[in-house]
Amino acid sequence: MRNHPATLPILGLFGVSLLAYAAIRSSAPPPSPRRAARVERIEASGERPAPTGIARTTGTSTGAPAPKAATEPATSTGPTPPPDLGVAQPAPGPERSKVDGTRLRAELIELLAGGKFDEVEGRMNAALPEEIEAALDAAGTSRLEAMFPSLSVRGRRLAAWILSKSPQRDVSGFLSLALRSEADEEVRQSIVMALQARTDEEAGRGIAAALGGDPSAAVRACAAYALGERAGREAGAREALATRLASDGSTDVRAACATAIGLVASAESTSALMEALDSPVSEVRLAAAQALGRQEGFASAEVLAARQAAESDASIRAALGESQLALTKKLSIDMVGGCDRHEE
Repeated sequence: MRNHPATLPILGLFGVSLLAYAAIRSSAPPPSPRRAARVERIEASGERPAPTGIARTTGTSTGAPAPKAATEPATSTGPTPPPDLGVAQPAPGPERSKVDGTRLRAELIELLAGGKFDEVEGRMNAALPEEIEAALDAAGTSRLEAMFPSLSVRGRRLAAWILSKSPQRDVSGFLSLALRSEADEEVRQSIVMALQARTDEEAGRGIAAALGGDPSAAVRACAAYALGERAGREAGAREALATRLASDGSTDVRAACATAIGLVASAESTSALMEALDSPVSEVRLAAAQALGRQEGFASAEVLAARQAAESDASIRAALGESQLALTKKLSIDMVGGCDRHEE
């Protein structure tokens, strides 16, 4: 290719520049061993050197020499720890300090004594479970029990609810005694529900005593439903329900006993419910017919079919039919499951 005359000066200048650069490079003195070692460390660590003439920020006072670089490059193990300011740093992790219930306890006692019951409910609903437990320590529970008799009807109902959340073991004994001596029917119902919220056997005995001896049918029915929730883990609860199902003078209480005892499938529950089908009171027979559908493994669909044919009340016949279907469906599911396990 023939060069254009206009490009010759440009090429000449470019060649001169290259020759000058090569001369400078060849005449420059070689780097000192110390500088060469430093360059190797920088390249190995990936650190970008600061521009010439600008000191690195090291946290030391102005004019102090910068500390020497470490021989080994630092490795990152997580976020930079906070500086030591002479103040103790909180321990890492989600651990929480022990909750102090003194303030809540004082507030509840003051509000109850002042009759500010809406505020009591709001404060309890807003408090954390661990805060309530801390407030109802031995001192807090004793203080609440001491003021219980002097409170109004609503105050005693609220106090029973609060005491049901106490971790103190002797609270169930206190509530059982209060249940026997309490004159107000609504308060006694609240105490029954407070005992139901507790899991110890003393609470179950207190509820059973109310079912067997409280003068109010409403309280006895409440006790029956409360015992039904415990019948699965307490044999005494099932026995008390079976006894009152057969003997209580209130139709509502016997119906409540039938419903409650039917919550747990057992031989004694099925026997008590079958006997209740002979009751002259239709409400009791209806409750028993409905509860028998939950007695899988003990009640027989064939027996219920026979009782259905002899029943004169249409609603009870319908309930017996639904219980038969429930038992048959449960039996079919169990049979299919058994076959599947056998094939495996």
